[in-house]
Amino acid sequence: PTSYWYRFQRAVENTPTIFLILARQSVARSSAARQLSLQQQRLRWRGSPPFQTIERLELEAISRKPVHLSPLRMEALMEV
Repeated sequence: PTSYWYRFQRAVENTPTIFLILARQSVARSSAARQLSLQQQRLRWRGSPPFQTIERLELEAISRKPVHLSPLRMEALMEV
């Protein structure tokens, strides 16, 4: 229920905590402070199947919810 998401939101506000939900569809809806759409730009694997790990992952994150009337656009690079 939507009320649960607002309870989670109140539990972490004014704390240094990030409550992150990763899902294929929007689940927290209006209770979410930010909604980002992630698109994979590049992915490089290390090792041989079936024992592979991600060596490099590049993502583009685009805001799906306006932030102070200007959309947030950021590129993230994660190297493992």
